[in-house]
Amino acid sequence: MRQVTLADIFRNMENAVAKGIFKTINELFMCFIFVWILLWLFNMTTFGRDSTDPSYGSRSGFSIKTDAFTGCQYLESSHGLTPRLDRNGKQICNIKED
Repeated sequence: MRQVTLADIFRNMENAVAKGIFKTINELFMCFIFVWILLWLFNMTTFGRDSTDPSYGSRSGFSIKTDAFTGCQYLESSHGLTPRLDRNGKQICNIKED
């Protein structure tokens, strides 16, 4: 019968830790792939889109803001506000008549 040495114990512990680290990295990678696929599928749906977004592909990054007093619409991005124009170049305003 072979005698177990301290070096054998440390070697076995080292192998167990290495396998655990590899397994953890593999599981994290699989979670990353799963979340990436879910986000890609969500981005391909029409859920959460507005009229500034194309019908497919990535979203525009704009949000529509409406002035409560004038009813005029503006596009908001990380760079600021700009008037929202129709295809004739006129600002889109839903004028409220009192």
